[in-house]
Amino acid sequence: MKIKSRLSIPTILVALIATLAVSFHGPVRAADDGKPHEKACTVENVAGAYGAIGSGTFLPGNAVGVPPGPFATVGRVELDGHGGFLVTSQTASFNGVIVRNIAGQGTYAVNTDCTGQIAIGSDTADMIFVDNGNEFDATDTTSGLITTFVFKRITTQK
Repeated sequence: MKIKSRLSIPTILVALIATLAVSFHGPVRAADDGKPHEKACTVENVAGAYGAIGSGTFLPGNAVGVPPGPFATVGRVELDGHGGFLVTSQTASFNGVIVRNIAGQGTYAVNTDCTGQIAIGSDTADMIFVDNGNEFDATDTTSGLITTFVFKRITTQK
């Protein structure tokens, strides 16, 4: 089975992108040390490069048209501080078919409570920043995609 790169880009979201059904309770998410975030999250202060890992399952008839089956990915995403992001390098397994050097771009929004959304085309995910913005976790909100992702900070934007 051959996977077209075009079809894999929407799955990055949550590649990372992608894109996120994380539960959130309370006005501020606690950091790993039990202390609340020291500052509100913004599109600007979460900017930088993140390493990402994700996995899940694509159901038959999913909204982005990727073949059904298990999915796993690892890659790098860069949030630009203005609501845009780039997937600069990603490798993914689509039901055992490996696709390397996946690149893409999308948008993201961040709320002051450190929740937000990330999207590539029609593929969307909800996310939450933890550990004072050094990590964000995401889950797909696109019909037929059951995926989760963890993004860990590599660099901050200058």
